[in-house]
Amino acid sequence: MEIFLIVVLVIIFASTYFFFATAEIPIQQIVVDASQLTSSKSYTSSLYIIDNSSTSLSLSVSFAIYIIAVFSWFGWWFFVIYAGVGLTALPLDMILEYVNRPIRMRKDEYISACNKLGLDLIALKNQGEQVKVDDAEAKRTTGCIFIIKIISHRVGR
Repeated sequence: MEIFLIVVLVIIFASTYFFFATAEIPIQQIVVDASQLTSSKSYTSSLYIIDNSSTSLSLSVSFAIYIIAVFSWFGWWFFVIYAGVGLTALPLDMILEYVNRPIRMRKDEYISACNKLGLDLIALKNQGEQVKVDDAEAKRTTGCIFIIKIISHRVGR
């Protein structure tokens, strides 16, 4: 799948490179009368502009520059989309992080939580022992050893 994706992207980039491989740079050409430059004290106010035309300069770019430009263009779109979402979600995330922060337990709450956790662990151990007994019973009556293999494989034994 990765090779297929790379081939498709190379075909797309190579085919679009032939159509979009030129960079148009807008320029403004200003031609002034040279005699006005030497005789005038204030260059900015008394220049006589002969020609003021706008044009563009066309340059062909290499394939590497074209790829960089395409990825930069897509990157800016992703930046516009995700930066806007992230900047609006940031204050809410910070408020929720403060509201849901861990709070230190009092000593009696800690002891009660430890006791509850210990009781839960004893119950889980008893359930595990019961699974072993049930598996031995199933193995003795039906000859099936599939259940214990699955359990031992999941545990990592």
